[in-house]
Amino acid sequence: MALSQNIGVPWIMCQQWDKPDPVINTCNGFYCDDFTPSSSKSPKIWTENWPGWFKTFGDVDPHRPVEDVTYDIARFFQKSGSVHNYYIVS
Repeated sequence: MALSQNIGVPWIMCQQWDKPDPVINTCNGFYCDDFTPSSSKSPKIWTENWPGWFKTFGDVDPHRPVEDVTYDIARFFQKSGSVHNYYIVS
């Protein structure tokens, strides 16, 4: 349905391994430096970098140290990453 709209810009789908061509699949997660797009023609995009996650009552805070986040972003771009985006968790 999305492709039939002929809007002239690429469609992206987060972690959609069975996506139709030319839709670009992307990575969501804590670490995406080893992510590989399903098509060699697609850029390597990290749509949701999770520096933390929702806290369950009584559990420890699921947040990563800033050094860990920074290091993995650098590794993502070092390994041919094209676009990076943070997923804001409060």
